[in-house]
Amino acid sequence: MLLWALILAGYSTAAVWVHRRRQPELAPHAAAVLQTIMAFFLGVMVFSSKPFVTLDFTPEAIAEIARLAAEINERIENIGARRLHTVMERLVEEISFTASDRDGETLVIDPAYVQATVGQLIEGADLSKFIL
Repeated sequence: MLLWALILAGYSTAAVWVHRRRQPELAPHAAAVLQTIMAFFLGVMVFSSKPFVTLDFTPEAIAEIARLAAEINERIENIGARRLHTVMERLVEEISFTASDRDGETLVIDPAYVQATVGQLIEGADLSKFIL
């Protein structure tokens, strides 16, 4: 929303600046309309609910993620930090698909959640090779 407000501000300034000499009597009206639209965007940003899901990782969960990524690297194929990326992707996959239903929620990621979502990849090493 902030990006759109900034784009609108730039466009408004340019439009009023370019047309100030052609039709000077319309310039105040054009500026007022564009300012009203800008006020609407800014009002929506200020008064809308928090549209994001906040993820709160416990220190134990971070250690578990690193341990699982290292273990999968050892068992399957060592692809370095890309493995950590795929583990994180798998970890937040369900959250990202259901985020629109969870406006403003704070989700705590703990070792139990990490094991439940990523831990099963270690058991099926042959299958994990194709999933990750």
